[in-house]
Amino acid sequence: MSSAEHPPPPWPDSPFAAAQTRSERLRRLRGRELLRGLQALAYLPLAAIMLDRWGLQRVQQRLVRRAPTRVTHLYADARSLDEARRLAWVVDGTARRGPWKANCLQRSLVLWWFLLRRGVSSEIRIGVRRRPGAPSGSRQLDFHAWVECQGLVLNDRANVREVFATFDRAIAPPDAHWR
Repeated sequence: MSSAEHPPPPWPDSPFAAAQTRSERLRRLRGRELLRGLQALAYLPLAAIMLDRWGLQRVQQRLVRRAPTRVTHLYADARSLDEARRLAWVVDGTARRGPWKANCLQRSLVLWWFLLRRGVSSEIRIGVRRRPGAPSGSRQLDFHAWVECQGLVLNDRANVREVFATFDRAIAPPDAHWR
């Protein structure tokens, strides 16, 4: 994927995001964040299986019931948001460079689950756009998923809502093409 599709993170004020290279960012990760990367190696393919079998709504319901804690941080402070962004970077990196090349919905589900387990309120947002180059009136659509916390995009470009029209709830046909 080109850098135009995945520009730098939308939180340049963070010391973590200020790191210029991937290796600098890896050195700035904490032990528990590295552990989440290892967990993501297992959870990403599991997310794909669960989504295929039950769909997003049922998977989320099942995961909420299994969460060790309830959401305790409805409004995250700056430190929690920075940790959430770091976690998003870890999940995204694991998905892109690991053996399982997860799509946006699978990555978002795993990130949402990790945040839920930490007691941080977040939501998976679903968006749609006409596939670039598709003729007007065409039914060729791209669907995309990302995670937001307090209205801030964690695992995608800050302007993703300008590119994809969002739904109030998760809606997608069975043959949807996830970016």
